Parts: sequence; structure tokens; C-alpha cells
Amino acid sequence: THLDEQIGRVLAVAEDLGLLERARVMYLSDHGEAAGAHGLFGKYTLYEPSAGVPLLMMGPGLPAGRISQQLVSLVDVFPTIVEAASGELAPEDATLPGVSLWPAITGKDDLARPVFAEYHAAASRTGSFMLREGSWKLIYHVGMPAQLFDLEADPDEARDLAPTEPGRLAAMTARLRRIVDPEAVDARAKADQRRRAEECGGTQAILKRGAFVYTPPPGTPAAFRSSVS
Repeated sequence: THLDEQIGRVLAVAEDLGLLERARVMYLSDHGEAAGAHGLFGKYTLYEPSAGVPLLMMGPGLPAGRISQQLVSLVDVFPTIVEAASGELAPEDATLPGVSLWPAITGKDDLARPVFAEYHAAASRTGSFMLREGSWKLIYHVGMPAQLFDLEADPDEARDLAPTEPGRLAAMTARLRRIVDPEAVDARAKADQRRRAEECGGTQAILKRGAFVYTPPPGTPAAFRSSVS
């Protein structure tokens, strides 16, 4: 409710200034929240409640009410904004993984395009990697069993099909490996985390100092909370 109110305030000012007729507005977030799905809270997995984010756009050149069926990613935001501003990508941006969403916006959905994500942060014992192809979703856990879901038939990700779909599991794992080497990336991430922990004084020093347990709301001072006495 608070967020909706703040967005409304921004759009109201834009309307008062006469900007909405010529401004393009994009609303998105960096992650979702489990909010009890799978018995979890927070954002520490690659299940849909955490990995899925909103993406809404309005403004000149954007057809009202159109819903694209193309799989898209946050890495697409940059090239989309560049094209929206009539710009061109610089040569050094040619190898970036994102694509402009303007073809999808105008009705040319690329339904064959896969989407990739990875996670190495809080509450993660090992690196996890996601590949979406249409309704099919692979979650690859380094050193642990992979998971496979058909989101069209099972949007809640309640039925892991990895044991019963070995062919699809192998094919999607092979495609994932063409994008990334999960084991090598996981080892590099862990080494980087260990190095950073040592820079901060080691594990016991970090536990004694504590961490932020939530992002402080406006007006509340940020403070560490220790998990050990």
C-alpha cells in the first residue's frame, strides 16, 4: 500500500506537469518475495515468487493493454531504454546479454528465447542457476539434485519433474552449460566471499558485528543487529 501510494504521487506530479503525454514510464522491481510460498519468506531462491518481477510500461508507442508472452529479464531493461530514447548501443555493449523489448512491445514476441538467472547470496549454501524455456524451468543446484518444473501445468512449482523427465532435464542442463559453467562460477563466488569475509575480520568478527535484518524504512536509522552475544 505504501509503495502504491508513492508511485501514485510520482505519476500525479508527472501528470500535473503535462509530462505523461510524452513520457514513457517503466515500473519494475529487482526481485519478488516468497511471502509464504513453499513455506518460505524472503527472496533467497529461484522459485517464481522470488525470481519473477513485475514489468509494466506505458507511454507513446506502447499499445494499451498488450501483454507480451515473451520471456524477458532485467538485463533487457538497458537496451530497451536506449532504444526508447532513440539512442544506439556503444560498440563495447555489443556482447551484453540483454535485448531490446521493443519488438515484443509492438507484437513480435520471440517465444523461443530462453531466460537465465543465478543466485549466490544470503541463505544459499551453494550456487543455484535457472534456465527458462517457454513454460519449462530448470533450477540447477551445484552439488545437489536439479529441479524441473512445467509452469503452465504447475504454476506453484509443487511437482518436481526432474525424476520423470530425464531427457528434458539433460537437454536443458546442456543448454545451461552453454551459457555458464555452474561449478566454476560457484567456486569463484565462494572464493570471492571468503576473501571478502577475511577483509572484514573473519567469520566470528562478522557474526559479532551483526547485519541488517531488513532495509530500514524512511525515518528509521540503519543499524547492525548481532546474531551472537
